[in-house]
Amino acid sequence: MDFRYSEEQLALQDTLQRLISRDYDFERRRSLARSPLGYSAEAWDRYAELGLLALPFPEEFGGIGGNGIDIMVVMEQVGQGLLLEPYWSTVVLCGGLIRDAASDSIKKALLPQIAAGKLQIALAAYESAGRYELAHVACTAHRSGSGWRLTGRKAVVLDAPSADYFLVSARSSGHVTDAKGISLFLVRRDDPGLTLFAYPTQSGGRAADLQLADVAVDSAAMIGVPEQALSIIERAVDVGLAALCSEASGIVTALNQATLSYLKTRKQFAFLSALSRRYNIAWRRCSLPRNRFARWRSLPPSTAIPMMLRRVAAHYPAPKHTSDKPRASSASRPCSYMAPWG
Repeated sequence: MDFRYSEEQLALQDTLQRLISRDYDFERRRSLARSPLGYSAEAWDRYAELGLLALPFPEEFGGIGGNGIDIMVVMEQVGQGLLLEPYWSTVVLCGGLIRDAASDSIKKALLPQIAAGKLQIALAAYESAGRYELAHVACTAHRSGSGWRLTGRKAVVLDAPSADYFLVSARSSGHVTDAKGISLFLVRRDDPGLTLFAYPTQSGGRAADLQLADVAVDSAAMIGVPEQALSIIERAVDVGLAALCSEASGIVTALNQATLSYLKTRKQFAFLSALSRRYNIAWRRCSLPRNRFARWRSLPPSTAIPMMLRRVAAHYPAPKHTSDKPRASSASRPCSYMAPWG
């Protein structure tokens, strides 16, 4: 598999880099994180104009028909800029789930609105006692005429405070931890009986716990097959985790660039130029080629992860010291050069 970016993907990467460097510096991010909304509504509209919100959706539903590598390009830049907008939750996670599992009527109603930047969705699939186990669903769904009534709580729903809809997992049969018996419902934010308890996250974003008290939904609001929603939720979460890995890659790249810039400009110690060279070498040696990763990802995790760890560890042999006694020059010297604020 060739992981080199196409010309269109490189152009998209360049556009995002320019946008972030011009309009999204760290001070701007701090002010947005402290704002009531928690992100930039202007930036969200700009993403819609650039086609970012339509990227993974089919053209027949107002999308562009992009692929996973296109999303990878965007998520890397989301990480580099530490963007606060709910791109991952609305477009990648919930948008991808609706694209893959919802009925055509729901797709026609929601996907063009997401692509235009007029609608946001959050996934409410985790519960406080579930320990991030998607099959742990105590929230119940009971038949009521031609529809359903949902009762229960959902925890840590990312980007919930700004969401217009929620994808809520609820159980209509089976034990709390059974894989079968789980259905997925589309719930409007203003549906009677739905209450949000919002709070900021450690990263500066927003989340909320949801309380559903006999919330009535129509039968058409169900996503996928009744009582068989776990597989589509797990698939969407897996895709979302892959996108988060791309975001993490962007964060690491930004940290590397900031650290190297600091090492080049700090003049307190004479040996910083040597540190800069060593840092560059270490970074290049531990940056694994994308094509090698493509080979590894076809292997099961029990095989691929040890291989990756061994490969990284091979670049960092144990240091050879002639004496166990620390050298006076390093033992007495403060380590302020390791911190940008030193």
